[in-house]
Amino acid sequence: MTNNLPECDHLILLVGGNPLPNAVAGKLLLKPGGIITLLHSGNTATTAQKLRAWLINHTQGQVQFRQIDEASPTSITDGVNTQLKSVHADTAGLHYTGGTKTMSVHAYRAIEQWAKDKKPPIYSYLDARTLSLIIDSEPHPIPLAGIIALSLDDLLALHGWNVKNQPTTEPILPKFAQVLLKLCSTNNLTAWDEWKEQELRAKCCKENGNWLSKTELNQISLIWPTATELADLVQVLQVELEQGAAGLHIESAAKAAGFKKPEDLCKQLVGGYWLESCVLEALKSIAGTHRLHDVYMNIVVPTIGDKDFELDVVAIRDYQLYGFSCCTDSEMVRGGRERLKLKLFEATIRAQQLGGDEARVALVCSADDPDGLQAEMRRDLAPHIRVFGRRHLAKLATEFARWLQPE
Repeated sequence: MTNNLPECDHLILLVGGNPLPNAVAGKLLLKPGGIITLLHSGNTATTAQKLRAWLINHTQGQVQFRQIDEASPTSITDGVNTQLKSVHADTAGLHYTGGTKTMSVHAYRAIEQWAKDKKPPIYSYLDARTLSLIIDSEPHPIPLAGIIALSLDDLLALHGWNVKNQPTTEPILPKFAQVLLKLCSTNNLTAWDEWKEQELRAKCCKENGNWLSKTELNQISLIWPTATELADLVQVLQVELEQGAAGLHIESAAKAAGFKKPEDLCKQLVGGYWLESCVLEALKSIAGTHRLHDVYMNIVVPTIGDKDFELDVVAIRDYQLYGFSCCTDSEMVRGGRERLKLKLFEATIRAQQLGGDEARVALVCSADDPDGLQAEMRRDLAPHIRVFGRRHLAKLATEFARWLQPE
């Protein structure tokens, strides 16, 4: 027994599109030295191969394949019987979260018939809503909180993915980000937006909007904003970028902040990346109390086609992924509501691709009516998404802590 869960010598996993439930079951329900059979169709053969590679590295057992026709009862039954006869195990188990309903029914019946004169099989299912393991012979679901933890690397490996760049674990220019967060929470960013356009972009961009060359940017110094409401912002930038009151010299500031290229500093000052840093910092501040063992920013996975797979910020608790999409837009500006909806839609798709049905998604933005946007998107997209708007920005850690409480 491991963690008071029943284990078996031969565990049959029905492979569907999401490898996560099978990874969890394989870790928890297989006896050391046991055998796992991945029962898959032609459509899920690639998923099965990636799952096998992960299971070999994370369990003390052997992993075999058996391909079947997922729509044929005879093919399913024959496939299960062949594996049961070849393995010669004392105890067998069937985990049926994945696969089709037809696969579940006929695999269940085949094992039931095989076990008539043997020890009772272990039939199990992973409930994505409650994050618990349901075993037919047990009277109650078994909560898996604190029992198993999968890292971001595990989730990526289950899909055979590699990140484009190492995800960030620490906020970038955190003091600068926090001052901007405060200004944004009071809808007081007008002076900063004007400085970015009239000073930074005017001096650092070409006529077509692209950044100047590295050599050209390194020669540029910017005049600090003079607006009274930006006094704190200027002060923290002078400290974090090691600059004096005379102005912001792009080359020395970029080096002080650890940016490889001066263009990266310009992008950081102009864009909304500060919000991602604030979300990351808020999550890290509650990681200990909420058992968040992986917290990262800027996850980019190269994909086939022009657009990479991206998630702004992720946090993982046990084996559940929380994805955060960050956008400084408000629904009150022209096109803002549609952009916010698109960001949330894309984040939901990406988070579910990586974390399966267990994944949860939040949008952190400047919406003045986050409840209305949330209600609309829950109706059109998913019932468990969350929208944090302008009124939440000043207390992100508190708001995240409340949302991350067990459902």
